[in-house]
Amino acid sequence: MLLELASDLVEVGHEVTVVTGFPNHPTGIVFPGYRKRLFHEESIDRVRVWRVYSYTSRKRGLISRVMTSLSFNLMAFWTILLKGRCDVILSILQPLSVGVFVTALSRLKGAWLVFNVQDLHPDALVDLGMIKNGVLIKTLRRIESFAYRAADRITVICNHFKRHIVSKGVRQDRVEVIENWANLDDIKPSTRINDFRKKVGFSDDDWVVLHAGTIGHVSGAEIILDAANRLRGETDIKFLFVGEGPLLEKMKRKCTELSLENTVFIPFQDRAVLTDVQATADVSLVTLQKNKGSFSVPSKVLSYMAAARPIIASVDSDTETAEQMRQAKCGIIVPAGDADAIAEAIIKLRKSEDLRTELGRNGRDYLEKNLNRELVLTKYRSLFEELSGG
Repeated sequence: MLLELASDLVEVGHEVTVVTGFPNHPTGIVFPGYRKRLFHEESIDRVRVWRVYSYTSRKRGLISRVMTSLSFNLMAFWTILLKGRCDVILSILQPLSVGVFVTALSRLKGAWLVFNVQDLHPDALVDLGMIKNGVLIKTLRRIESFAYRAADRITVICNHFKRHIVSKGVRQDRVEVIENWANLDDIKPSTRINDFRKKVGFSDDDWVVLHAGTIGHVSGAEIILDAANRLRGETDIKFLFVGEGPLLEKMKRKCTELSLENTVFIPFQDRAVLTDVQATADVSLVTLQKNKGSFSVPSKVLSYMAAARPIIASVDSDTETAEQMRQAKCGIIVPAGDADAIAEAIIKLRKSEDLRTELGRNGRDYLEKNLNRELVLTKYRSLFEELSGG
């Protein structure tokens, strides 16, 4: 998404530099074609990209995450300070340490500062029990409040996030809701019978339930395996996980323990086959842990909508995900953590092709009217040009 934003700004005449690390997510292993060094410059879609050194590790423990964050922040700070002229700095506020380094940069460079909030930290990590140290939690909350107050503007992806930030003492007019968008050219509605389905090993008659994207802690995606276990007698129903994340190995072990033969795991796929990946699904799934959905809005829902596939959302009814689906009328919402409800929704959708078609079409229409790339990126352009005087 940031590449699309950057290339769109270049297209209308702005100079854009992206400062990032060497690609390694989510494995911690640097991608083929790259090797770590202190600095590397390249051009992608006419966007200048500066890659700087950061510590990476296959381990996802707290220490390794802190080392990754601090090493990147330090290298990016000095690189921009010494090399970069800028009018506006945009940074995703994650991890929170970014808030300190980027704020200092904006002051030293005399640049306008815009933070983008994709998840609420540290609340998400505290709520999941991943951070328990009281001193650390207090420190992170102070950094969060500092970053919010330091920013000239804050963009958030939903109204709940805006209310959270305003509650920290930030003026409403400095917080703007700009939702994430879907690139409707990347994922298009297509036939369920395709080469990707054959590659995975599914037959034309198999009825596929898809979970595509990061399998993170807050997702509570293990509940899908419980639903798969309840439907094991429905031999034509297959569950497909496309993606990686911290819960993947745990889910694979659970799948083995339950002896599930109706479930397949495969890694992230190339961008070029996204349409076929999404089209393979007869229905798509998104899950969030019970009482954990206030701090995260899964972007996978937009991909499901773009593919015009009906969605089953196992989420609390008061989450932004549930509200978005109600507005789009694109699927069935069931209580978070309820495997029986997921299984029942799957059976209901399997019985009605008309309902599946209607829900899928509604999702695609909603994106085209409300969350298409051009519409949302225009909001970012207007914001940056307002700050910098054009």
